[in-house]
Amino acid sequence: MLALGVALAVLPALERIELSESVLIGLAAPPALCIALIFANSLCAILGKPRARLAQAATALAVLPAYAVAVAALCLTLPMHAAAEKRWLAKETLLRIDPDAPALEAYEFKIAAQKRKEINAITGVE
Repeated sequence: MLALGVALAVLPALERIELSESVLIGLAAPPALCIALIFANSLCAILGKPRARLAQAATALAVLPAYAVAVAALCLTLPMHAAAEKRWLAKETLLRIDPDAPALEAYEFKIAAQKRKEINAITGVE
């Protein structure tokens, strides 16, 4: 429940940050996984063998703080990861679309231009 609360508390801040789909999935996955694991463990404690119920319940309660801290840490560092993603995508030049390079990738265009120069030099065509 703490993971869900943390995720809901972070949602208003997300409106100010432009996020890609992968970041949003990354934000939603840890709380959902945490809740699913705790629910599954609790369900096993309720429906499992009577001798194992206490151990299952104790395990569920023991891992809850660790899950909560991990989810809180992921949610709190989300703006940092989003900023890093923007910074690295701004620096990326290989897959950037360039109108002067009519090819799928700029690197492909550079290779094709170099090969064209070499073939023209070999054949004598200018």
